[in-house]
Amino acid sequence: MAKPFKELRKLMYAEGIDQRSLARQLGKGTTYVSSRIRGLAPWDMLDVYALCDLFEIPAGEIAVYFPREDVTPRTSQV
Repeated sequence: MAKPFKELRKLMYAEGIDQRSLARQLGKGTTYVSSRIRGLAPWDMLDVYALCDLFEIPAGEIAVYFPREDVTPRTSQV
């Protein structure tokens, strides 16, 4: 299976930004960022907007960098 958020990862690499520094810039913990980069949890919209500002991602390209299919759906536990 391909790594989720491939285009976002490319931007991070091009800018020399690792998950730790990304977490710091978002004001979040590294576990928070790691679980989102790995597709285990969805991104918060405020974080998406912050990342768009940081990487200069146009609004029309949000789906390219944050595709819905890159997040593993949660199974409900009853």
